[in-house]
Parts: sequence; C-alpha cells; structure tokens
Amino acid sequence: SELVLAFPQDVAKQLRLSLSDTQKIVGDVCNELSPAPRDLEEYMAEKQSKFTTGDAALDTMLGGGIQTGMVWELVGERQVASGKTQLALQLSLLVQVPTNLGGLSGSACYLTSSATLQTKRLNQLISEHPLLSTDVCGLSDIHTNMVSTVPILLHTLEVKLPLLV
Repeated sequence: SELVLAFPQDVAKQLRLSLSDTQKIVGDVCNELSPAPRDLEEYMAEKQSKFTTGDAALDTMLGGGIQTGMVWELVGERQVASGKTQLALQLSLLVQVPTNLGGLSGSACYLTSSATLQTKRLNQLISEHPLLSTDVCGLSDIHTNMVSTVPILLHTLEVKLPLLV
C-alpha cells in the first residue's frame, strides 16, 4: 500500500527511477492486486438501497435518489461552479441521516483527485440544510481518500473501498 498510495514522483526519487518507469511499476502492481471487474448488470441484479440527494426534483430524475452499490462520478466543466463538489459534499452527509428522513444511517467514502475534504463547507451544510443536523450526521462518518492517479484510483475502488465497506 505504501507504493500504491505514495506520490509517483516521491517513489521515483527514492528508487532512482524515471517517473514513467515508476508509473508503469505502480500500474502493474495495482493491476496485479485488483480483482476482476464485474458487469453493471450483476450489480443491478443485487438488492440495492437508495437515499435522497436532498432535492426532490433530482431524486425524481434519478428514479428515487442515489442508488447504492455502485460508483457515482460527478462530471462537469473544470473550475466552473457547476455544483459537482456541492452535490458530493451534500451526499456524503445525506447518506448518514436516518432512513425515515431519506438517508441510510450510513457513512461515505469521499474520493478526491485534487483537494482535501472541505470541512468548513460541510459544517455549513449541516447547519443550513433542512434535512441535516449534528444529531443525524457528522464529519467522522466521511472517509476521505485522495486518488491522484488512475492506478491509485483503481486500487482504491477495487481493494481499499471493499475493505472499508
């Protein structure tokens, strides 16, 4: 895990290898440790739960909210306030609320490629969103992982995330 989770530049420097050689080694290690991928149909056949996005219209468009058992990727223009981070932060809190409020009484794994968890914004959401309060959610139930490269992302999704679940 130290090899896979370290920044490739640091590993290259320690091993006195080129960055491209180091990235290839890290990629090979991740591929070797990764389980075989599963088809989406297999996941869909399993009984899954849903939780609210906190927005009734968006829940309706998504068929009742966010379905668990799969990875959701939020995509939008880079450095444009399209709401990607807002929605991801909001979901990491809403999954924690009790089922009678639309949550799952669960926890979240927040994967980020470039930034740390925005705790100030999360605390603001807890205090301002009508479904959220410190009684039903908190920062301790958000597990954050930085995934700066594709091999690290794959390792996180295929090895670390299942262990966390």
